[in-house]
Amino acid sequence: MKIIEQRTLGKAALFFLLWLVFAAGNSLLPVGLADVPAWLATRTGFFVLGYIMAALFFSRSLALLALTHITVIRLGLIVCPLLLFLCYLGQPYSGKTLSFALVQSLILISGAALLGTALSSAVRRPGELFPLALTAAAADVISVLRGPTRVIGEQLSLYYGGDMQGPVPFVDLFLCKIGTLGGRIQPLFGVSDWILIVLLSTAVLRLEQQGLLAAQLPQKNCAAGSTFFVCGLGLCTALLCALILNTYIPALFFISLFYIAFLFICCNLRQALSIRDMAYSLIFPLLVGGSIFIIAV
Repeated sequence: MKIIEQRTLGKAALFFLLWLVFAAGNSLLPVGLADVPAWLATRTGFFVLGYIMAALFFSRSLALLALTHITVIRLGLIVCPLLLFLCYLGQPYSGKTLSFALVQSLILISGAALLGTALSSAVRRPGELFPLALTAAAADVISVLRGPTRVIGEQLSLYYGGDMQGPVPFVDLFLCKIGTLGGRIQPLFGVSDWILIVLLSTAVLRLEQQGLLAAQLPQKNCAAGSTFFVCGLGLCTALLCALILNTYIPALFFISLFYIAFLFICCNLRQALSIRDMAYSLIFPLLVGGSIFIIAV
């Protein structure tokens, strides 16, 4: 194994350990200052931010390995679904424990990183990134307002709002979770959110490796590696809005919004867009969003 690959694998292991610390740390530490809401909010926010940042670094390391070794993707996309199926079998018995939630979340994040990397191979030009991000945003907004995500959100609100009483909802299997105060479990985001983050970010990395990014977007400020953190910032913004408004927020909308803004401002994506790309940016969001709306009616 090459030195660079060994370092990447070592970084993945390090960021996994950091993720584990942030995922479980808040639930294991003593509550303390329980009567100071500002302290509790700051402490929880610190662990959530650390959780997301560690997961981003971990996923980026997996994506870099997968870009050079297709076997990593093939093996991961076999192992992760099998492990998730085992989680499904064990969900009725251990689904409410922190250890189960962390194992399940790690499987989801790893599988999403590998699947997103595999799907990113479909992006052949920088101009295709714009309609892809717009379509994902439109689909998520319609799904949250009128589609299946709205129904899922209501089920999860009843379950977690009712102190996790009753059977664990099936959709809970596809949520990445974190430990919170008093050993409780709190879902942060769905696996589809993470798949999109990795897909969009790895697509830029792949285009950079192929030389297409520099050829069509010769901007000094267009750092391909930054897209992971730009998308992560969009996810954090969605979580903050959900906390303030106390409702489910279409995270893919914020992820896509931050991603598109980065590409236009830092990479000058406008110069890479063709008429076909602009047409796709109008047609695909309307088709996908309209289909979800019609099915939900």
